[in-house]
Amino acid sequence: MFIACDNKDSNVESNTKVADSNAINIEQSTNDTKSIVDSNASNPISSTLESNSTVALNNTIEQTSQTKTPQELYKKCIACHGENGDKVAPGSVGNVLIANLSRDSIIESMKGYRAKTLSKGGTSAIMYLQANGLSDKDIEVLGEYISTLKK
Repeated sequence: MFIACDNKDSNVESNTKVADSNAINIEQSTNDTKSIVDSNASNPISSTLESNSTVALNNTIEQTSQTKTPQELYKKCIACHGENGDKVAPGSVGNVLIANLSRDSIIESMKGYRAKTLSKGGTSAIMYLQANGLSDKDIEVLGEYISTLKK
C-alpha cells in the first residue's frame, strides 16, 4: 500500500490486487467515497451514455409524434388522397378511396406499408416513404381520423 496524495484536503490511498491474470481490481479510498473498478467490466460511463442517448432519442420521437394532431399527420396524405380521402391515389390498384376503408383496414395497410410488406400498385414506394416515420400511435390516430372523413 502506498500514499498517492497526501495534502490538507484529501488522502487517497491506492491498493491494487491481481484477482487473476485477466482482471485487476483497483480500490481507491477517500475521506467519503470508495469505488472499485474491474478491468473486465464494461465501461459504466459508456454504457450510461449509450442508455441516456437512447432514452433521449426515444423521448424526442415520442414527443414529436404526440404533438401532431390527426389533421397535421393527414396533411402528408392530401396531395394523393384528397382533403376528405375522396380521391383515388395515382397509380393505385382498384380505384380505392381511403375514406371508404374501415379504421382497422387503414391501420393494417399503413403498418404493411411501413414494414414494406404491402404493395398496392406502382406507387407503393411512395407509401413506404410516407409510412416509414410513423409510430404505431400515429398510424392508429390516422386510421381513426381517416375513417371519420366524409364518405
